[in-house]
Amino acid sequence: MKISADKIKKIRSSIFAEYAPMLLVVLALFASAFYITERNSSHKDESSKIAEAIRKIEAEEPPRITGNETEEEIYSNPYIKHIRTALNGYLDGSNIGAEEVIALKEANGSDKCGLDIVDKSYYESNFFLYDVKDNDYGGVQAYIVFLDKPDTIFWAWVYRLGGDSEYSLRGFCKVGPPNELREEFIQTIINLIERGEIRFSL
Repeated sequence: MKISADKIKKIRSSIFAEYAPMLLVVLALFASAFYITERNSSHKDESSKIAEAIRKIEAEEPPRITGNETEEEIYSNPYIKHIRTALNGYLDGSNIGAEEVIALKEANGSDKCGLDIVDKSYYESNFFLYDVKDNDYGGVQAYIVFLDKPDTIFWAWVYRLGGDSEYSLRGFCKVGPPNELREEFIQTIINLIERGEIRFSL
């Protein structure tokens, strides 16, 4: 009995010696994964807090779009005019007026955001405003449709850097219409164009 107990102890110690490094590596991987998860979670919480603080500060700013402007005043608004500046910068390759990540590809890798989500020929056309309002995080957000290709509603977010310096196209995404309403939407826009009800465009 003593011999078998000694053999068992030797086998156990040799197994431990052989597998201990692997066990330590596995434990280290679990510890790293836990640390990274916790770190990402706290980073997201911090980002949310920063975004909320920005939203509160911007809520105290005077409105950039009041809703009482005439169509002419809206189209003369520097935030709205800047959309055309950024589109022209994208067309000529200078990307003047658009943040680089927007001009090349939206940071989150979305297939609905960034200036390269559609053929450049969209941007050669004038656009009209489908809707426009202040953005909760500063600047102005506009929903635009291109006259020559009225099949898509785009969302454009223009921000004024530093509050009183240059304007920048900070976001640009496809937002509609829903697929089931696309044909009806296109026909409605074509009818408005043909009847001359869209008087302003950029």
